[in-house]
Amino acid sequence: MAGGASEDRLRAQIRLACGRIAGGAAAIVEAHHLGVPEGPHSRLWAIEYHREAVHIYNESLPSWYQLNMAALFGRCAKTMSEYSIPARLAEDWVIISDYLTLARSTIRDSLAPQGADAAGAPAALEAIANREAPPMVIRFDALARLTTTDGTQRLHRAAVEVRQQLESPVPAALDERELRLLKHLADGASIADIAQELGYSQRSVYRAMASLWETLGVNGRAEGVQRAAAQGLVG
Repeated sequence: MAGGASEDRLRAQIRLACGRIAGGAAAIVEAHHLGVPEGPHSRLWAIEYHREAVHIYNESLPSWYQLNMAALFGRCAKTMSEYSIPARLAEDWVIISDYLTLARSTIRDSLAPQGADAAGAPAALEAIANREAPPMVIRFDALARLTTTDGTQRLHRAAVEVRQQLESPVPAALDERELRLLKHLADGASIADIAQELGYSQRSVYRAMASLWETLGVNGRAEGVQRAAAQGLVG
């Protein structure tokens, strides 16, 4: 992964995409609550749903906007494939990655026959930020007729979880010895046991722990293990 400003930008792009997904899912659920009948699709991250949903986008949104969203979604899916994530987030991560990948491909395939050139679209974030909002509103009532409430809520939860994960600090870079120490600490091992296992004195273990907590930006063992789990450094 890239570091510094580049890393922040990549994470911001995924957070933006997740915000769009979560907002759309919330609007679909609200349509169901207002009486729009549910449809057949419970997996909004599957190709069958996207093949139908893209026609509704085409009725509502200009091609330039769709192409920029497709570019953003594609970039986010690629970035997500390079992240190391905690095990608890694996299913949510796959749901959002699949959604982004399939939304991108169906949008591009749908617009290609019209002569739309995705390669010529401006960079997604800049174009979406610098232009006015799309002149038409997505028909969330029509999308609601394609989907189930339970499935839409599942997508919403996944988008929120992934976005929250990427709002946490960038994972720290730890060397092999620090990772071994962190694993023992996460497993609940005592200082004496860790010292024996790693061949340290107990005083050296305490010094190594202090350095580890400084690297992770935390104040102690409980907070450090929690931060490490959130960043995917321990299972």
